Amino acid sequence: MIASILTLLQIAGLFISVFGAWWVWQDAKRLKQHGVILTPGLWATVVFLLWCVGLPAYLLLRRFSWKKQMGPTPDVAKEFE
Repeated sequence: MIASILTLLQIAGLFISVFGAWWVWQDAKRLKQHGVILTPGLWATVVFLLWCVGLPAYLLLRRFSWKKQMGPTPDVAKEFE
């Protein structure tokens, strides 16, 4: 009984990590198309391997650093808020 609950928790954790890495990869590719300097594959790997640290780091950089790199396109910058 306890082993099956732990297995379900592990599967849920793996699903969350994979989904988070996929979302970061998609979002990072879109940011890169708008002129932001970053590597989508690297960020997706960091989020997958270190989900508790990687996702908050990505979101903070996205909000405060990379948005400034987009340049004078206020309509696009609003999309990433």
